[in-house]
Amino acid sequence: MEGFLVAATFWQSYLQNVTQLRQVRREPVVQQSPIEIKNPEYFPPAYQRRKEKAKEFFSRIARPSKLVQKISLKEDVPVSIQVEKPNGSTIIFSPHPDDEVLCCSDVIRRIVSDKGDVKIIFLTDGDGLQNSTYDQAQAYGRVRKRESSVAARFLGLEVSDLFFLNFPDRHLSDLGNQQLLRSQYTGQNHTNWDSYFASMPYSRDVLKKNLTTLLKQIAPVQVYIPSETKDTHPDHQATSRLVREILSENGLSPAVFEYTVHGQVVDEAEKIAVNSKKLRLIQFFRSQFHDKFHKNVMEQFAYIKEVFDEVSDKIAEK
Repeated sequence: MEGFLVAATFWQSYLQNVTQLRQVRREPVVQQSPIEIKNPEYFPPAYQRRKEKAKEFFSRIARPSKLVQKISLKEDVPVSIQVEKPNGSTIIFSPHPDDEVLCCSDVIRRIVSDKGDVKIIFLTDGDGLQNSTYDQAQAYGRVRKRESSVAARFLGLEVSDLFFLNFPDRHLSDLGNQQLLRSQYTGQNHTNWDSYFASMPYSRDVLKKNLTTLLKQIAPVQVYIPSETKDTHPDHQATSRLVREILSENGLSPAVFEYTVHGQVVDEAEKIAVNSKKLRLIQFFRSQFHDKFHKNVMEQFAYIKEVFDEVSDKIAEK
Protein backbone atom coordinates (compact mmCIF):
# COMPACT_ATOMS: atom_id res chain seq x y z
CA MET A 1 0.00 0.00 0.00
CA GLU A 2 2.83 2.36 0.91
CA GLY A 3 4.50 1.70 -2.48
CA PHE A 4 1.25 2.53 -4.27
CA LEU A 5 0.94 5.90 -2.49
CA VAL A 6 4.53 6.81 -3.34
CA ALA A 7 3.96 6.04 -7.02
CA ALA A 8 0.75 8.06 -7.08
CA THR A 9 2.44 11.04 -5.48
CA PHE A 10 5.29 10.88 -8.00
CA TRP A 11 3.01 10.89 -11.07
CA GLN A 12 0.85 13.68 -9.68
CA SER A 13 3.92 15.85 -9.15
CA TYR A 14 5.25 15.00 -12.61
CA LEU A 15 2.02 15.92 -14.36
CA GLN A 16 1.80 19.24 -12.52
CA ASN A 17 5.35 20.14 -13.57
CA VAL A 18 4.68 19.23 -17.20
CA THR A 19 1.51 21.36 -17.24
CA GLN A 20 3.35 24.35 -15.80
CA LEU A 21 6.16 23.94 -18.33
CA ARG A 22 3.71 23.92 -21.24
CA GLN A 23 2.02 27.06 -19.99
CA VAL A 24 5.35 28.86 -19.76
CA ARG A 25 6.41 27.83 -23.26
CA ARG A 26 3.06 28.54 -24.89
CA GLU A 27 3.09 31.80 -26.87
CA PRO A 28 0.00 33.73 -27.92
CA VAL A 29 -0.93 33.30 -31.59
CA VAL A 30 -1.91 36.44 -33.45
CA GLN A 31 -4.36 35.77 -36.30
CA GLN A 32 -3.42 37.76 -39.38
CA SER A 33 -4.61 37.58 -42.94
CA PRO A 34 -2.02 37.19 -45.71
CA ILE A 35 -2.68 40.78 -46.79
CA GLU A 36 -2.02 42.13 -43.26
CA ILE A 37 1.22 40.19 -42.93
CA LYS A 38 2.62 41.62 -46.14
CA ASN A 39 3.92 45.15 -46.45
CA PRO A 40 1.02 47.30 -47.79
CA GLU A 41 3.52 49.32 -49.80
CA TYR A 42 4.19 46.21 -51.85
CA PHE A 43 0.85 46.66 -53.66
CA PRO A 44 0.91 49.39 -56.34
CA PRO A 45 -1.74 52.14 -56.32
CA ALA A 46 -3.49 50.66 -59.36
CA TYR A 47 -4.05 47.42 -57.46
CA GLN A 48 -5.46 49.28 -54.46
CA ARG A 49 -7.86 51.27 -56.65
CA ARG A 50 -9.03 48.14 -58.45
CA LYS A 51 -9.53 46.38 -55.12
CA GLU A 52 -11.65 49.24 -53.75
CA LYS A 53 -13.67 49.44 -56.95
CA ALA A 54 -14.37 45.70 -56.86
CA LYS A 55 -15.34 45.94 -53.19
CA GLU A 56 -17.81 48.74 -53.92
CA PHE A 57 -19.26 46.86 -56.90
CA PHE A 58 -19.90 43.66 -54.97
CA SER A 59 -21.40 45.50 -52.02
CA ARG A 60 -23.76 47.31 -54.39
CA ILE A 61 -25.08 44.27 -56.23
CA ALA A 62 -25.34 42.26 -53.02
CA ARG A 63 -27.87 44.68 -51.53
CA PRO A 64 -31.44 43.41 -52.00
CA SER A 65 -33.32 45.42 -54.57
CA LYS A 66 -36.35 47.36 -53.33
CA LEU A 67 -38.06 46.28 -56.53
CA VAL A 68 -37.53 42.62 -55.68
CA GLN A 69 -39.01 43.18 -52.21
CA LYS A 70 -42.14 44.84 -53.57
CA ILE A 71 -43.00 42.48 -56.43
CA SER A 72 -45.21 39.49 -55.73
CA LEU A 73 -43.72 36.42 -57.38
CA LYS A 74 -47.21 35.06 -58.06
CA GLU A 75 -48.46 38.21 -59.75
CA ASP A 76 -50.64 37.47 -62.77
CA VAL A 77 -48.98 39.33 -65.64
CA PRO A 78 -50.18 39.56 -69.26
CA VAL A 79 -47.72 39.03 -72.10
CA SER A 80 -47.09 41.10 -75.20
CA ILE A 81 -47.17 38.25 -77.74
CA GLN A 82 -49.40 35.28 -78.43
CA VAL A 83 -47.80 31.85 -78.13
CA GLU A 84 -49.50 28.52 -78.68
CA LYS A 85 -49.19 26.11 -75.76
CA PRO A 86 -46.97 23.24 -76.97
CA ASN A 87 -48.00 19.64 -76.35
CA GLY A 88 -44.84 18.93 -74.39
CA SER A 89 -41.82 20.60 -72.84
CA THR A 90 -40.00 23.69 -74.06
CA ILE A 91 -36.28 24.27 -73.50
CA ILE A 92 -34.70 27.72 -73.49
CA PHE A 93 -30.94 27.53 -74.04
CA SER A 94 -29.35 30.48 -72.27
CA PRO A 95 -25.57 30.95 -72.69
CA HIS A 96 -25.54 33.32 -69.67
CA PRO A 97 -27.91 34.20 -66.84
CA ASP A 98 -30.11 37.03 -68.23
CA ASP A 99 -30.27 35.86 -71.87
CA GLU A 100 -33.41 33.84 -71.09
CA VAL A 101 -35.22 37.02 -69.98
CA LEU A 102 -33.90 39.30 -72.70
CA CYS A 103 -34.88 36.89 -75.47
CA CYS A 104 -37.82 34.90 -74.25
CA SER A 105 -39.52 36.13 -71.05
CA ASP A 106 -42.85 36.73 -72.82
CA VAL A 107 -42.73 33.25 -74.35
CA ILE A 108 -41.95 31.67 -71.00
CA ARG A 109 -44.70 33.57 -69.22
CA ARG A 110 -47.30 32.66 -71.82
CA ILE A 111 -46.49 28.95 -71.76
CA VAL A 112 -46.43 28.83 -67.95
CA SER A 113 -49.72 30.73 -67.69
CA ASP A 114 -51.25 28.02 -69.92
CA LYS A 115 -49.91 25.33 -67.56
CA GLY A 116 -47.16 24.36 -69.98
CA ASP A 117 -43.71 23.05 -69.06
CA VAL A 118 -40.57 25.19 -69.55
CA LYS A 119 -36.98 24.29 -68.73
CA ILE A 120 -34.02 26.67 -68.92
CA ILE A 121 -30.49 25.38 -69.50
CA PHE A 122 -27.72 27.83 -68.58
CA LEU A 123 -24.45 26.85 -70.22
CA THR A 124 -22.35 29.27 -68.13
CA ASP A 125 -22.80 31.22 -64.89
CA GLY A 126 -21.69 34.41 -66.62
CA ASP A 127 -18.65 34.62 -64.34
CA GLY A 128 -16.29 36.20 -66.87
CA LEU A 129 -15.72 39.34 -64.80
CA GLN A 130 -12.81 41.31 -66.21
CA ASN A 131 -10.10 42.85 -64.01
CA SER A 132 -11.02 40.64 -61.07
CA THR A 133 -9.49 37.93 -58.93
CA TYR A 134 -10.54 34.30 -59.26
CA ASP A 135 -12.61 34.56 -56.07
CA GLN A 136 -14.36 37.71 -57.25
CA ALA A 137 -15.23 36.14 -60.61
CA GLN A 138 -16.67 33.06 -58.89
CA ALA A 139 -18.69 35.26 -56.52
CA TYR A 140 -19.94 37.25 -59.50
CA GLY A 141 -21.15 34.02 -61.12
CA ARG A 142 -23.07 33.11 -57.98
CA VAL A 143 -24.74 36.54 -58.01
CA ARG A 144 -25.82 36.09 -61.61
CA LYS A 145 -27.22 32.62 -60.89
CA ARG A 146 -29.23 34.07 -58.03
CA GLU A 147 -30.59 36.84 -60.25
CA SER A 148 -31.82 34.35 -62.85
CA SER A 149 -33.30 32.14 -60.14
CA VAL A 150 -35.32 35.06 -58.75
CA ALA A 151 -36.48 36.07 -62.23
CA ALA A 152 -37.50 32.47 -62.93
CA ARG A 153 -39.64 32.39 -59.81
CA PHE A 154 -41.31 35.60 -60.93
CA LEU A 155 -42.05 33.89 -64.26
CA GLY A 156 -43.69 31.00 -62.41
CA LEU A 157 -40.88 28.45 -62.71
CA GLU A 158 -39.46 26.22 -59.99
CA VAL A 159 -35.85 25.53 -59.06
CA SER A 160 -36.21 22.10 -60.67
CA ASP A 161 -36.85 23.82 -64.01
CA LEU A 162 -33.38 25.41 -64.03
CA PHE A 163 -30.19 23.62 -65.09
CA PHE A 164 -26.92 25.47 -64.40
CA LEU A 165 -24.05 23.68 -66.18
CA ASN A 166 -21.27 26.10 -65.06
CA PHE A 167 -19.06 25.86 -68.16
CA PRO A 168 -16.55 28.70 -68.66
CA ASP A 169 -17.99 32.09 -69.57
CA ARG A 170 -16.43 33.75 -72.63
CA HIS A 171 -14.74 30.44 -73.49
CA LEU A 172 -17.44 28.23 -75.05
CA SER A 173 -16.03 28.75 -78.54
CA ASP A 174 -12.54 27.92 -77.21
CA LEU A 175 -13.46 24.51 -75.80
CA GLY A 176 -11.49 21.65 -77.34
CA ASN A 177 -12.79 18.13 -77.77
CA GLN A 178 -10.06 16.51 -75.69
CA GLN A 179 -7.80 19.17 -74.20
CA LEU A 180 -9.12 20.67 -70.98
CA LEU A 181 -9.58 24.41 -70.81
CA ARG A 182 -8.92 26.58 -67.75
CA SER A 183 -10.99 29.73 -67.34
CA GLN A 184 -8.88 32.87 -67.29
CA TYR A 185 -11.48 34.47 -65.00
CA THR A 186 -12.18 31.83 -62.32
CA GLY A 187 -9.04 29.71 -62.68
CA GLN A 188 -11.19 26.57 -62.85
CA ASN A 189 -10.90 23.72 -65.32
CA HIS A 190 -14.02 21.86 -64.20
CA THR A 191 -17.60 22.58 -63.16
CA ASN A 192 -18.54 23.39 -59.56
CA TRP A 193 -19.71 20.80 -57.07
CA ASP A 194 -23.20 22.35 -57.06
CA SER A 195 -23.67 22.51 -60.84
CA TYR A 196 -26.17 20.10 -62.41
CA PHE A 197 -23.34 17.88 -63.65
CA ALA A 198 -20.83 18.28 -60.84
CA SER A 199 -17.03 18.36 -61.27
CA MET A 200 -17.10 17.87 -65.02
CA PRO A 201 -13.92 18.79 -66.94
CA TYR A 202 -14.09 21.76 -69.28
CA SER A 203 -14.10 20.19 -72.73
CA ARG A 204 -16.45 20.38 -75.70
CA ASP A 205 -17.06 16.62 -75.66
CA VAL A 206 -18.19 16.71 -72.04
CA LEU A 207 -20.47 19.70 -72.56
CA LYS A 208 -21.96 18.04 -75.62
CA LYS A 209 -22.64 14.84 -73.67
CA ASN A 210 -24.27 16.81 -70.87
CA LEU A 211 -26.54 18.66 -73.29
CA THR A 212 -27.38 15.41 -75.09
CA THR A 213 -28.38 13.82 -71.79
CA LEU A 214 -30.70 16.70 -70.95
CA LEU A 215 -32.27 16.81 -74.41
CA LYS A 216 -33.03 13.09 -74.30
CA GLN A 217 -34.21 13.28 -70.71
CA ILE A 218 -36.57 16.23 -71.21
CA ALA A 219 -37.55 15.31 -74.80
CA PRO A 220 -38.77 18.82 -75.72
CA VAL A 221 -41.22 19.54 -78.50
CA GLN A 222 -39.63 22.95 -79.06
CA VAL A 223 -36.34 24.64 -78.22
CA TYR A 224 -35.09 28.23 -78.32
CA ILE A 225 -31.43 28.82 -79.17
CA PRO A 226 -29.29 31.84 -80.12
CA SER A 227 -28.83 32.56 -83.79
CA GLU A 228 -25.45 31.39 -85.04
CA THR A 229 -25.46 33.89 -87.91
CA LYS A 230 -27.16 36.95 -86.38
CA ASP A 231 -25.97 36.90 -82.77
CA THR A 232 -22.43 38.25 -82.56
CA HIS A 233 -21.42 36.85 -79.14
CA PRO A 234 -19.02 33.86 -79.49
CA ASP A 235 -20.68 32.02 -76.58
CA HIS A 236 -24.07 32.38 -78.26
CA GLN A 237 -22.75 31.13 -81.57
CA ALA A 238 -21.08 28.15 -79.87
CA THR A 239 -24.33 27.31 -78.05
CA SER A 240 -26.25 27.33 -81.32
CA ARG A 241 -23.73 25.06 -83.04
CA LEU A 242 -23.72 22.56 -80.18
CA VAL A 243 -27.49 22.22 -79.97
CA ARG A 244 -27.81 21.94 -83.75
CA GLU A 245 -25.18 19.19 -83.83
CA ILE A 246 -26.87 17.22 -81.06
CA LEU A 247 -30.31 17.41 -82.67
CA SER A 248 -28.96 16.34 -86.06
CA GLU A 249 -26.73 13.52 -84.78
CA ASN A 250 -29.37 12.01 -82.50
CA GLY A 251 -32.36 12.26 -84.79
CA LEU A 252 -34.19 14.64 -82.45
CA SER A 253 -36.72 16.87 -84.17
CA PRO A 254 -38.28 19.50 -81.92
CA ALA A 255 -39.37 22.81 -83.39
CA VAL A 256 -36.32 25.10 -83.26
CA PHE A 257 -36.57 28.87 -82.85
CA GLU A 258 -33.60 31.23 -82.99
CA TYR A 259 -33.27 34.50 -81.10
CA THR A 260 -30.74 37.34 -81.21
CA VAL A 261 -29.44 39.23 -78.18
CA HIS A 262 -26.06 40.64 -79.23
CA GLY A 263 -26.00 42.44 -82.56
CA GLN A 264 -29.73 42.96 -82.79
CA VAL A 265 -30.53 45.99 -84.94
CA VAL A 266 -33.32 48.02 -83.36
CA ASP A 267 -35.25 50.35 -85.65
CA GLU A 268 -36.71 53.29 -83.74
CA ALA A 269 -39.88 53.01 -85.83
CA GLU A 270 -40.38 49.41 -84.68
CA LYS A 271 -40.12 50.18 -80.98
CA ILE A 272 -43.19 49.44 -78.91
CA ALA A 273 -44.61 51.01 -75.78
CA VAL A 274 -42.61 49.86 -72.79
CA ASN A 275 -43.29 46.29 -71.73
CA SER A 276 -43.45 47.07 -68.02
CA LYS A 277 -43.40 43.42 -66.97
CA LYS A 278 -40.27 42.69 -68.97
CA LEU A 279 -38.69 45.88 -67.65
CA ARG A 280 -39.33 44.68 -64.12
CA LEU A 281 -37.63 41.39 -64.89
CA ILE A 282 -34.61 43.18 -66.33
CA GLN A 283 -34.30 45.12 -63.07
CA PHE A 284 -33.50 41.86 -61.29
CA PHE A 285 -30.16 41.75 -63.11
CA ARG A 286 -28.47 44.59 -61.27
CA SER A 287 -25.07 42.98 -61.68
CA GLN A 288 -25.24 43.96 -65.37
CA PHE A 289 -25.75 47.66 -64.65
CA HIS A 290 -22.04 48.41 -64.65
CA ASP A 291 -22.77 51.94 -65.81
CA LYS A 292 -25.54 53.96 -67.48
CA PHE A 293 -24.63 52.64 -70.94
CA HIS A 294 -24.96 48.98 -69.93
CA LYS A 295 -28.18 49.73 -68.07
CA ASN A 296 -29.68 51.30 -71.19
CA VAL A 297 -28.56 48.35 -73.33
CA MET A 298 -30.38 45.96 -71.00
CA GLU A 299 -33.54 48.06 -70.69
CA GLN A 300 -33.93 48.54 -74.45
CA PHE A 301 -35.18 44.94 -74.64
CA ALA A 302 -38.34 46.10 -72.85
CA TYR A 303 -39.14 48.28 -75.89
CA ILE A 304 -38.82 45.67 -78.64
CA LYS A 305 -40.90 42.63 -79.52
CA GLU A 306 -39.55 39.14 -79.08
CA VAL A 307 -38.85 37.94 -82.61
CA PHE A 308 -37.75 34.44 -83.60
CA ASP A 309 -36.71 32.60 -86.74
CA GLU A 310 -37.96 29.03 -87.04
CA VAL A 311 -35.12 26.88 -88.41
CA SER A 312 -36.40 23.35 -87.75
CA ASP A 313 -36.46 22.42 -91.46
CA LYS A 314 -32.87 23.58 -91.99
CA ILE A 315 -31.62 21.33 -89.20
CA ALA A 316 -33.62 18.37 -90.47
CA GLU A 317 -32.10 18.78 -93.94
CA LYS A 318 -28.58 18.41 -92.50
